[in-house]
Amino acid sequence: MAKYRKICPKIWNDSKFVSMSDNGKLVFFFLLTHPHMTPLGAMRATFAGLASELGWSIKSFTDAIGEAITHGMVKANAKASCMAIPKFLKYNQPESINVVKAWVGCVDDIPECDLKDECMIEAQTQMESKSVAFGDAFAHALGNSYVMTSPIQEQEQEPKQEPEQKQDKKENAPLEKVLSRLNELREANWKWTKYNPLTSKHKTNTEHIAALLNDGCSADELIVVLEYIAAKNKDHEPSKQYFNCTTPFRPKHWENNLAMATDWDAKGRPDLKPSGNGNGKSQKDRFGTEPPVSDYANVGRKI
Repeated sequence: MAKYRKICPKIWNDSKFVSMSDNGKLVFFFLLTHPHMTPLGAMRATFAGLASELGWSIKSFTDAIGEAITHGMVKANAKASCMAIPKFLKYNQPESINVVKAWVGCVDDIPECDLKDECMIEAQTQMESKSVAFGDAFAHALGNSYVMTSPIQEQEQEPKQEPEQKQDKKENAPLEKVLSRLNELREANWKWTKYNPLTSKHKTNTEHIAALLNDGCSADELIVVLEYIAAKNKDHEPSKQYFNCTTPFRPKHWENNLAMATDWDAKGRPDLKPSGNGNGKSQKDRFGTEPPVSDYANVGRKI
């Protein structure tokens, strides 16, 4: 594990961090500097175990870390005993490509789960944004396990596909059509330092879309919902984290989203952009959905 960790002094200007209690701040720094935290910003840990290390009760620790989870500064998967700091690599970037190559030694220390996949994809994005050399080093070290394939690479490989593979691609055409439009809308409606398209190589990117297609929904229906949501949330930066392969298609709100999108389309797609870029609106108001329910949805709440 890394001997030192970097902390940006500007964290004290961050309204989310400053609003946290002293215990909340301490727990965030505790995770950031924990001896088991990997260079990828994730580690195996449980609330009970971490509370014990600090000599706190589980409730005290749960309340404290709940503040960081609520603000998106920490993510956790209870079933997998996995915790991560989403912006870890932004401030703790590797000094050389040899450091990136050495990451392969810590990948297995992170429990297998969706949160681990998110961390690996974020690591790839950070390395590709840093330079071609760092991006190549990541791809070489991790092989094909977590490296996203670009659309250009997939097209170059197409002539070499066997008949069965071509048939599979034909069957997946509706899903790929939805993903393609999703990427177009994401890239066009929000700001990105470097946009990395979502692909069907990761199960979390396809399961909700595939479920709706298998239930008889058409690709065009899914696309009009995406276009409707994009029209409502364009340039509202906090919204881009929810404009993904999951949130717009959650079963609980799908019928409502489709009804609103269809009505909007039938009316000639009037301008939906709210004044002030929608500041103060909840995710439910903007997307017709609640935020994803985490394993710690009730952390820090009095029940």
